[in-house]
Amino acid sequence: MPQSRIDPAVQSILDKARSTEALLMEALRDTQEREARTERARRAWLRVAGFRDRAIPAELRGKALWRRYAELIVELGQVLRDDGWQANVDAVTPGTPPKQCALEMLRRAMDADTESVATIVEGCIDTLFILGLQADSWLREGLMYEVLGIQPPPESLSFDQAEPEQDEWTGAPSDQAGTGQAEGTGADRDQAGTEQAEGGTPLDAILPSLLSASDIAQRIHRNKKSVSSFLSRFADKNRDCRVENASKRKNEPGYLYRTADVWPALEKWLKEE
Repeated sequence: MPQSRIDPAVQSILDKARSTEALLMEALRDTQEREARTERARRAWLRVAGFRDRAIPAELRGKALWRRYAELIVELGQVLRDDGWQANVDAVTPGTPPKQCALEMLRRAMDADTESVATIVEGCIDTLFILGLQADSWLREGLMYEVLGIQPPPESLSFDQAEPEQDEWTGAPSDQAGTGQAEGTGADRDQAGTEQAEGGTPLDAILPSLLSASDIAQRIHRNKKSVSSFLSRFADKNRDCRVENASKRKNEPGYLYRTADVWPALEKWLKEE
């Protein structure tokens, strides 16, 4: 075999380049694997987050519906467990009661404990406006950002870490937990909104007393058109449930709904839907 006549200095350059190339390719493989791992978790999380509206099979109702939701949460937990996200989950601080419930669902899902997850889901349904909606928001979105270490899009809701002062239960800024203005409208809060939710908890301690159909749709994770249609039908029979936005400007709602009047009907509609 002919002996190489390459200049030793050039040979050294080639050897160093091969070594550097090997390190670079290893780093690229590690990066690709981390990205694939994150993407697997993100896709599993989006299957949970997307389980709403038209994504829900028409035949699923009542306990069967919430059981299927619990199963999707467990499937997410298994992806997180198998891909080694346990340390990230353990590092999440519980924070508010809704966040704590969401975190417990995720932990039980990683243990493949479908029964416990289903029990918490049903408990959140029973306490929809006191606890359930906020816990569901944490489970569908907030925890994903914390566990996977990804940045939420600018339009996403703010969670605990973005707001230093919050209501203990809802996690909302203290000036919106019952003393602020109707969200997104600039209208003054309705001073007559002193009605109480079932069990004696003032709705003003949970939500603004006036909300637009769009605000309500966002809070209950339902299609804006279907929520607006329901509220319009409800208002036809309960004319005092809404007030006209007399100072309406462009892109502002024409009506604001009294939360104390519409929440019980909304809760019943959600359970029957």
